[in-house]
Amino acid sequence: MLQDHTFRQTTKDSRYWSCSRRTITRCQARIRFNDAKEISFLNLSHNHPPPKYKPSQDGKLVRLIMKFLDFLYEFIELATAKKPLLMVQGETFRMTTNDKRYWSCSKRNMTKCQARVRFNEAEVVVFYNLDHNHPPSKFYKTANGTYIKYS
Repeated sequence: MLQDHTFRQTTKDSRYWSCSRRTITRCQARIRFNDAKEISFLNLSHNHPPPKYKPSQDGKLVRLIMKFLDFLYEFIELATAKKPLLMVQGETFRMTTNDKRYWSCSKRNMTKCQARVRFNEAEVVVFYNLDHNHPPSKFYKTANGTYIKYS
């Protein structure tokens, strides 16, 4: 965490790190370390506000899940997928286009489900239809925070 923003390792090479919201927001913030583990490049130009955290009982920081109206949502990463999913009430949505504002049910192609969520540029929900025509998939959250779909 640097200036309240979180970063994740970009490649297997531990010298390259990018904003943890890069996939969702196309954020260009980056950190590069040299072999002595000193910062050799730093770009802190984030295009989004920092995530909100609270301390857990064991002292670790836990990211707060965002709340809008009457539902909670969270951007999740699957261990087997390149792009993140949006999880709302246990149901998942995928980006409809490369535009991070438009999300449709991740089972839309198989079930013709019409559930969708739309954000504005400030990542505020401006439209949603949460009526799914199928049961939700089941996910297991791993220790590192990624999800594995098992049904």
